[in-house]
Amino acid sequence: MAAKEFKFELKLFVNGEQAEESNNFNLWQSVYRAIKSAKGKPSDKRIETAMLGQGLMTHITDEDEEEAVNELAKMLGISAQILKGACDPKREEPYIHLDMHFWSDWRKNLPKRGPNSVSPIALAANFMALWFQKAGLGSPTLQKSMKVLDIIGVEVKNANRSINNCEWIQLRAGKKIQVNPSAIGKAIEVAKAFCEKRPPKLNND
Repeated sequence: MAAKEFKFELKLFVNGEQAEESNNFNLWQSVYRAIKSAKGKPSDKRIETAMLGQGLMTHITDEDEEEAVNELAKMLGISAQILKGACDPKREEPYIHLDMHFWSDWRKNLPKRGPNSVSPIALAANFMALWFQKAGLGSPTLQKSMKVLDIIGVEVKNANRSINNCEWIQLRAGKKIQVNPSAIGKAIEVAKAFCEKRPPKLNND
């Protein structure tokens, strides 16, 4: 499904008659925030999420990000501190930062084959999909998931095939990544296992 486009217009009226107008998004955003601030109200989350999904919003409050981190940690059944240490989720690119020490322990203890094995791209895509869901960022792309591994120097091979062979992650239109709703338990277990530096238990779901 194609992403919905949002059009932002700013119009100035004097005595009911339009005096000026502008399609400049930065100006629109500044006025929008100023009006909300003057009324003592927080910005509309729905509008901010829409702008964020379109790549139009760059400023995200620390409170919003912290809330999303806490929600993901709660889903995984771990503390927010452990989650941050393992993958440091952010609402700005590259979104996920896999810790090298967690990664080393994870790969050392992970089976290379079998029902409990997880490919590097499946792990990265899994974290991205779960985080995007909680942070209201839409659906991550396979390319952005690959960047998570590139940052820590992990080469990605046969990314599409690895994702297609992963039960708990789905690849839509060859680009978008999302968690398989019928296998959400396995997606959670994979992320939690990484944060706890242990092999996942996927054959006992």
